[in-house]
Amino acid sequence: MPGSPAKTIGLSDHLAAKCAALKQRKYRDLENAFLAQGVRLCEEAFASNAKIRHVIVTQEARQQDRVSQLLGKMQDAGLVIRQATPRQLKAISDEKNPHGLLLVIEKPALRMMELTSKLVVACENIQDPGNLGTLLRTAGWFGVKDILLSGGCVDPYNGKVVRGSMGAIFRSHIFFNIDLCSAILRLRQDGYRAIGTMANAGIPIGDASPSGKDILIVGNEANGLSPELQRSVQLSVRIPGQGDGESLNVAVAAAICLYHFTQI
Repeated sequence: MPGSPAKTIGLSDHLAAKCAALKQRKYRDLENAFLAQGVRLCEEAFASNAKIRHVIVTQEARQQDRVSQLLGKMQDAGLVIRQATPRQLKAISDEKNPHGLLLVIEKPALRMMELTSKLVVACENIQDPGNLGTLLRTAGWFGVKDILLSGGCVDPYNGKVVRGSMGAIFRSHIFFNIDLCSAILRLRQDGYRAIGTMANAGIPIGDASPSGKDILIVGNEANGLSPELQRSVQLSVRIPGQGDGESLNVAVAAAICLYHFTQI
C-alpha cells in the first residue's frame, strides 16, 4: 500500500557476519560485493540501478522520513528489507557512528572493450582512499566515466573510497587491477593519445589541446608515474605554479587537468 512503512525481516547473525567481512578487501573480492552506507549513498546506488543484494536498516533509522521513503521505493522494486540491531550494524559498519542504513552491492562486471568516454582517466598506484574517492567524484562531475586503476591502487570499493566518491562510483566504469602499460598500448592502437601528468616536466597544461580520444594518466602520490609508464606517454603536461610548494595533491592536479580537457 503506497505510503505505508516498508516491511522488514530480521537480520540473522550469520548474514550480519558475512556483511561485516566485507570491510576487508579479500572478502570483497571473494564475494564480489561491497558496502555503501548512509542514506545519500544508498539513494545514489538505488537511482543508479546498482545491483543491490541486501538492504539493512535499524529500527531507529526507519523512523526518518527520508530513509522511510527510500525503503518504500526499494520494497516496491522487490528488494527485501532486513532490520539490524544496533549491535549488528556497528559490527558491519567501518564508521564510528553508523548511519543506520547500508546496502550490500554487487560489483559491476565490465570489460575493457566497453570504454565509452572520449577522455579516460588512468591511475597508477594511488594509495590514499581519500584521494581516489575525490578523483572519482571529480571525474564524475566532468562527465568522465571510464577509470583505469593499476594493481597497486587502493581498492576502489574500500569504504573510504566509496564515501569519498559521493555516489560517483555507482555511475563510473571502473577497471581495476589493470596492467596499465599493456592497457595503454592497446588503447593507443585504438586511437587514444596517452597524456602523462608530471610535476616538473612537459608542456604547460594550458598549451595542450584535446585530441578527441585521450587518456589522462596520473601517478602515485609520492613518486608520480613509473619510468615504465612514462615510456608509454605520448604527451607530458605539467601545471605551472606561482608559489614554492613542491607539488599538487594528485586529486587536485587531476581536477585541474579534467577541467582543462573538458572545457576546450
